[in-house]
Amino acid sequence: MTEKGIEVVMNALAGTQTVVTADFANEVEQILREKIQIEKENGGNCHESRSKSKIHY
Repeated sequence: MTEKGIEVVMNALAGTQTVVTADFANEVEQILREKIQIEKENGGNCHESRSKSKIHY
């Protein structure tokens, strides 16, 4: 995901009304689902899963 894409997601999470394409929404959903799966595989240890995920904070 690009820096601009991350900015769009962060603004949406902060409550800014946001309109995105279906492709962008699907990309965000896929990233979140992968993150959830990684956390489940690590027993819910969020700190440990961050270093192994494709999502960088």
